[in-house]
Amino acid sequence: MIALELVLPPCKDRGRLNEHQRYPCYSTKLINSDLRGVTWSNCKHCPYSDRPPPRLIFDKRTGKTLPVCVHLGEPTGELRDCLTCQGVRLKVFACEVYERCTLLMEAGLACCHGCPSFEAKK
Repeated sequence: MIALELVLPPCKDRGRLNEHQRYPCYSTKLINSDLRGVTWSNCKHCPYSDRPPPRLIFDKRTGKTLPVCVHLGEPTGELRDCLTCQGVRLKVFACEVYERCTLLMEAGLACCHGCPSFEAKK
């Protein structure tokens, strides 16, 4: 029997394969990822593996591209329930001003969208 090894590109945002046979993704580019993680195929073909953080994010709700805040840090690994979207979990990020935040939707923390301390990354 031959063992099949699944090779993925290096990525600092990818967690270990979990019980759902998926990889947790902590990328700032994947905002509303499936709570179970991403499949091998999604991870293998991801155009963002180990790329610098974005200066723009895409809001799926409006179809608009929005700037990223200079205070936005790395994903914390935490997911919070969206306060306005039923069944949606939001990634939580480190924030230099408020300690933790979400990007576009409210989850009981600071939120970049509409934040009084927001400064666009240049």
